[in-house]
Amino acid sequence: EEIELNQRANGYPYGSDLIPIGPLDLEGLKFRSPPMVTILGYTTIESIPMSQWMGPTRILSGDADSRKACLAISALSQALDRLDRMAICRYVGRKDAEPLMGILLPLIEIPSTVKDKIGEYGMPNRRSKPRHLVF
Repeated sequence: EEIELNQRANGYPYGSDLIPIGPLDLEGLKFRSPPMVTILGYTTIESIPMSQWMGPTRILSGDADSRKACLAISALSQALDRLDRMAICRYVGRKDAEPLMGILLPLIEIPSTVKDKIGEYGMPNRRSKPRHLVF
């Protein structure tokens, strides 16, 4: 006896059994999340081995239209720099994307007036205040 297409379900092996999973079940298994960064905790830079730092680098900054977002990122970045810490975070880059575990580090920018003198005099002692985070 032939079963109609709308009554069929995909079967997935689980041990020696086939478990039927329909379209509604598959929809319920999909990950749903808005884009976000969630800080899970803080740690010292030495506590995470360099081998765990592998992967693509992203720079997080506040939305140019939101002064509050820029201030929040800048304040967090400066605090992490001052305390010599990093934040462990969960990062979702776009809607319904898989979350990534990562670390947030302050991005130290050297003012352009000082960049010209680096080759001439060596590394300067003065650093600008960090305003962005590296993920």
